[in-house]
Amino acid sequence: MDGTEAKLGKVRSGWPALEKLMEIGSGIVTIRCAHPQWLSALASEIVVRNYSPGKRILYLNWTDYHERFWSLDYDGIARRARKAGVSAEELGESVFFLRAFSRDNNETEANWKILDGMRFDLVVLDSVGELYLERKDSSKPIAYSIGKIVQLCIRNECVCVILDRCERPLHNYLAHVSSVIMELGVSREISFSLLKHPCFAEISESFPRDGQYRLVRWL
Repeated sequence: MDGTEAKLGKVRSGWPALEKLMEIGSGIVTIRCAHPQWLSALASEIVVRNYSPGKRILYLNWTDYHERFWSLDYDGIARRARKAGVSAEELGESVFFLRAFSRDNNETEANWKILDGMRFDLVVLDSVGELYLERKDSSKPIAYSIGKIVQLCIRNECVCVILDRCERPLHNYLAHVSSVIMELGVSREISFSLLKHPCFAEISESFPRDGQYRLVRWL
């Protein structure tokens, strides 16, 4: 699952630089950014822009509801859909939303079996960083939940875009299974670093913000 034999494909994000780097037929694309609002907007754009009739998208939302119960912005996704000329009802027929409200939910085998009989063309995971938070003595290793995502991606032969808001170092297992790893920084300018890719060398670039503070302005 290292991406070296990936076939060409494309995940639309509205950001040409990102789309070029996500041209893999299947595999894990990990995008890190400590700015949660930007990643949420990016996730919404990916869901809407990759919609087409008959195409199935899985949006997995891993969040501790005590910390971020508001994290899944259905209204924002619906607004983006209408702007793209897609009704929320049509989008809802193609996008399957699944929320895990605690780490325990991810570690329950029965919850993963819900997805066994379903086929997806694209998976978006928001946000893997929740796994790095406080764990119980009985908690399974982080690699368990990441491994389930890898199995899902292999079974569906699709791209899985994993969003990581955590400022901690990327988990070693996630780094190993990711075909593409990139980091986005948001301050007075937008910094962009490509850390891993089967076809491109490492890239570091930056773009001036020019007073535009929302990701949607850049997409």
